[in-house]
Amino acid sequence: MANPGSISCSFCGKDRAAVTRMVAGPNVYICDECIQACAQILESDALSIDFRSRIPPMIAHLNLRAEVDRLAPDATIGDLLHALSAPVARAAALRAESARLDDSRADLNGQMRALQTRLDDVEQQRSRLLRAADAVATGVTPDPS
Repeated sequence: MANPGSISCSFCGKDRAAVTRMVAGPNVYICDECIQACAQILESDALSIDFRSRIPPMIAHLNLRAEVDRLAPDATIGDLLHALSAPVARAAALRAESARLDDSRADLNGQMRALQTRLDDVEQQRSRLLRAADAVATGVTPDPS
């Protein structure tokens, strides 16, 4: 296992001195042995997976199937991820816009409730004034309600 503070593979834990090469990422490292193991896994998966038939129908609205169908039959997983990144980014932007619109709708609903309350108050005052005007015109004392 790696010494505290030394660079080690984030996958297998081997120290930098125990491997031929170490590739760095943002706060992670992967050794050449783990890279080879990953490449073998991905290569065997790529032979057994037809990406075109694996897109779930529930995400069809993102138009991912069209993006995947544009890929060549021998496309790699990296090609697939690149092709799918644009529709996924569009979906994220649409979700953000939807959340903003929901917030705006909530604000507008609150303003409408406040205006309706104010309108109700004005209508009550108008009704009282009309009753008082009728009472003055007819000489009848108005009901205090």
